[in-house]
Amino acid sequence: MPDATPQQIKKAYYNCMKACHPDLSGNDPDVTNFCMFINEGARAICVAI
Repeated sequence: MPDATPQQIKKAYYNCMKACHPDLSGNDPDVTNFCMFINEGARAICVAI
């Protein structure tokens, strides 16, 4: 969503992190890598805002 508000981005980030956080999803390396990917994207978006 290119016109998402900061609040919408934050909510989507937290929902995604709940689904893929390593502490909640076990020791699946694919899930852990996806979680790290989401964190990198969130950092890039936060810098741009």
